[in-house]
Amino acid sequence: MPKVGGDERRRWWWAAGACTVFVIAFGLFLFLNPAGPTATTWVDDLGTLMVAGVATAGAVRKVGRVAGRQRTGWIWLAAAGVSWTIGEGIWSWYAVVLSETVPSPSMADFFYLLGSVPLAVVGVLLLASKQGEVTRALRYALDGLIIAGALLFVSWSTALGVVYRVGGGDLLARLVDLAYPVSDIVLTTAALAALSRVRGGRRRELGLIGAGVLAFAVADSAFTYLSYTNSYGNGSLFDTAYVAGYLLILLAALVPTGGEADPDASRALSAGQTLLPYVPLTFAVAITVGKALTGARFDGLLVATGAVTVTLVVVRQWLMLVENFRLGQRLEASIVELRAREQDLAHQASHDPLTGLANRVLFADRIDQALARRRRRGGFVAVMVCDLDEFKSVNDTLGHLAGDELLRAVAERLLACVRREDTVARLGGDEFGVLLESLDQAEASVEAAARINRAIHPEFRIANQRLLITISTGVTLVAAGEETADQLLRAADVALYEAKNDGRDTYCLYDHHMLTDGSPALRSRTTWHGSPSILRSSRCTTSRSSTSPPARCRAWKPWRAGVTRSGVFFTPPRSLPKPRKRVPSSPSARSSCGAPASSWPFGGQPERTVLP
Repeated sequence: MPKVGGDERRRWWWAAGACTVFVIAFGLFLFLNPAGPTATTWVDDLGTLMVAGVATAGAVRKVGRVAGRQRTGWIWLAAAGVSWTIGEGIWSWYAVVLSETVPSPSMADFFYLLGSVPLAVVGVLLLASKQGEVTRALRYALDGLIIAGALLFVSWSTALGVVYRVGGGDLLARLVDLAYPVSDIVLTTAALAALSRVRGGRRRELGLIGAGVLAFAVADSAFTYLSYTNSYGNGSLFDTAYVAGYLLILLAALVPTGGEADPDASRALSAGQTLLPYVPLTFAVAITVGKALTGARFDGLLVATGAVTVTLVVVRQWLMLVENFRLGQRLEASIVELRAREQDLAHQASHDPLTGLANRVLFADRIDQALARRRRRGGFVAVMVCDLDEFKSVNDTLGHLAGDELLRAVAERLLACVRREDTVARLGGDEFGVLLESLDQAEASVEAAARINRAIHPEFRIANQRLLITISTGVTLVAAGEETADQLLRAADVALYEAKNDGRDTYCLYDHHMLTDGSPALRSRTTWHGSPSILRSSRCTTSRSSTSPPARCRAWKPWRAGVTRSGVFFTPPRSLPKPRKRVPSSPSARSSCGAPASSWPFGGQPERTVLP
């Protein structure tokens, strides 16, 4: 729908000002009667006819500028305007052309009442129609009944009761006279009930229509009362209310259509809309108090109407409590759902979606927390970086889905190797991080690294294949306690590179000498050559001589089908590799990273593997 421009708004305000000036001038002319009774009658009847026609033309114009139920509602209101215009024309024919008293009843009465009920009522209700909950629909219905009861009480106390008590003559004429204020009550009820429901930009339209309907109700009540007291005549000042009502409907039709909100929009009702049903009820209470103070008599209809209206108010308040209770339940459920979504989003932001482990951001945060606790409580903190050896071969051979399945299986084995208070993270690709905190001894970190290596050795069942894979691990311990998470991760990564260059399938403890220029940690990974065919597994061994060079990893004997570079081994369909025997290494053995046993910071040696 097009956006409302400033020019269109200004034109509407100019129209509102012109209508206000016309109503004031019209009322002054009727009140002052400057040109005599005949001219006043002509101005009164023909002016009202003209204004009714203009209001109908405005409603027809509105039909072409809106769509949906709003269009349907304005079609009904345009039909009501046509009916009212015809009634005004018949009235003017009798009063101006024939110079006769309009008979009662007449065809003018038929078109007046037809325009009010059902045409205008249906149109107003369609403008605010919407689909809602049963409780809300009942509340709207009760609002309409409360408004109708209060208006009937007020109207009967001021005009209808007088008509009924003093009326005489033809019963049909009396019924027609009573039909005017009753139809006004119905139409006013529909307008106010619709105004209490609608949200957004349509409030102004329905507010102007409701004000026009109220003007009709005042004019009809005054006409009925003055007719039965023989005080009414053409050119009465109360006829100004008819002109004001038509012009208010015209202004409603001229309200800019752009930027209007849908009536189903979830926007809160204003305080005025919520209290709207109580406005006519306040007048009814004021009349009741006035009658009680003056000792006036309450007839049976007033007593019955008052009792029914009070009952409706009580029922409406009960429904309001039910609706508020359900609203509170929905609000509580929404809060729980939002909290669950917030927790889920926070989990997704800090965890790896594939394995469910902590990601690099959360892992670094856990390291910072562990360092802070270490400064307060003491103990050892170890950070490990683990990398699967030749994981790319799995993706290249079995595909990425198999690689993802292998990563999930490795994550489960890593979790089984640590305590509940420790942290396992996936840092990216096939690289994992392990945080061990509150360790009583430094040796526990190396024991954990050995456990991780042993846990990866058993075969995996991936994509209907039996697969053996190895892992290399870099370990760093907190020294002075002033390190940061980034520094510890960098140190563990340096140790990991040393383990990779030392033959893989091993673990290495970080030492500051690893950062020398000649260290393999500062060089890129060794370049392998050759095309892969059948993959093999390597296992790290140690030398028995304390004076021998740093130990390296030697491979299994190659298969007859061929050998590739890799730490990954795919078993053939009909055979499996021979079992590996594990024996403790000799005290004089060197570490898998090349450091002598005497230089190992906490003694002990990693487990060695003896291959056939």
